[in-house]
Amino acid sequence: MKRLWMMLLVFAMALEICAPVYGMEGAPASEEAYTTASVEYLEDGSYIVTVITEEPAQALAYATASSTNTKTGTKTSTYVNAEGEALWAVSVRATFQYVTGSLATCVSATGSAESYSSVWKLGTPAVEYQSNYATATVTGTRYFGGLIPLDKVTLSVKLTCDVNGKLS
Repeated sequence: MKRLWMMLLVFAMALEICAPVYGMEGAPASEEAYTTASVEYLEDGSYIVTVITEEPAQALAYATASSTNTKTGTKTSTYVNAEGEALWAVSVRATFQYVTGSLATCVSATGSAESYSSVWKLGTPAVEYQSNYATATVTGTRYFGGLIPLDKVTLSVKLTCDVNGKLS
């Protein structure tokens, strides 16, 4: 039952976030940002909520027969315990250049991590990007009394861009 409610919550959040977001007043519809969300359930009852937020696409200054475009997006995975409490999250934000139907390349990436619980301490995100993807990896450690490590969970989030500019 808890999983059904979580799925409904994620769906409702996705619908709310999917509403057009404009960077400036009167921006054309082609410059809308959008978000997608998914949930992955783990064996112990915890789960990971992953959200991809895509920023408006921009064409580069020069135009050719095969137009080169840029695409920037952020993918965030949040680790949630079986009781539905968000514990911590890791994000990767990347910019890609792509030639429609031909080539996609990651040109920059940054990673970040945030703990929502005082018992979870996070390492520094390790960021890697090459080809058409960017990955951020963080290890979270749960402590008892702030001193005794109990659990370690490593979470990676990978953002990929295909040759048509679709982020996944």
